[in-house]
Amino acid sequence: MKPIISRISQWDSKTELIYKCPKCNVEFNFYGPNERYCHNCGVHLDWYNLLKCVSPKMAKAYHSANYNEQKAIIALLNEFFREES
Repeated sequence: MKPIISRISQWDSKTELIYKCPKCNVEFNFYGPNERYCHNCGVHLDWYNLLKCVSPKMAKAYHSANYNEQKAIIALLNEFFREES
């Protein structure tokens, strides 16, 4: 299962995506392709062709947006990378 983008983080001047498990919804950072399973429920995570980070410009736009706009940005990113049926 592909992880779901939960939010965009700007911690310590780094811009990264925070993901959540598609099964149990626990949030986690991307620690590279070695993280193949959710640390909470154990579901297999498919990282193939997913974003690992976003540009600082996109992160700034996300953090200056209101709550509904932030939700729309995350929904758009998830729709773009969703699994094909």
